[in-house]
Amino acid sequence: MGVLGYSTQYWWRVTAQNEAGEIGSDSSFSFTTEPDTYGPVVASTSPESGARYVSPDSTISITLNEQIDAASVAGAVTVTDTRRGNDVAGTASLAPDGYTVVFFPAENLPLNVTYDVTVSTALKDALGNAMAADFSFSFWVEKWDSGGGCASGGSARSAAGGTLLLLIFAVTFVRCRKRAASGAAGQDASTSSCH
Repeated sequence: MGVLGYSTQYWWRVTAQNEAGEIGSDSSFSFTTEPDTYGPVVASTSPESGARYVSPDSTISITLNEQIDAASVAGAVTVTDTRRGNDVAGTASLAPDGYTVVFFPAENLPLNVTYDVTVSTALKDALGNAMAADFSFSFWVEKWDSGGGCASGGSARSAAGGTLLLLIFAVTFVRCRKRAASGAAGQDASTSSCH
């Protein structure tokens, strides 16, 4: 037997039988479970709380422990850009499973920013019970490249570093050519060294 439902009347019958196989009178009992007065509770989020290197084109999902009233979803989720201090434009809707609220940002989230997500007590379950308290979590949006590093800002730094190394190599090569040329006049060029 699974979990009993709220506000439901249950009946059971007890039948007694002796060693001779004689069945006595039946006894019936019933009870009614209490009504559901508990609001929904967040079971999981995506991204997870504290997640880093979240893709800027990500949607935000909040899964609850019970089915949600679709009419309560709009306006129940707020996503805040902590660097600019403003709320992110977007829409929230209920997924087909009835348990998951999904927030779709109107555009890609800017990089290198921590976002705070708040699910307010405006969110209600299918019976109209509201969440007991606001639920909040945060995540960090930053691009992660295949090389195992942070791509935002990192690409520019890598390019600058590569240019510097190329310049050092070019200068060193020119010095080697000059020493080799001077060595041809008075000494074996093969003995010249590059430092």
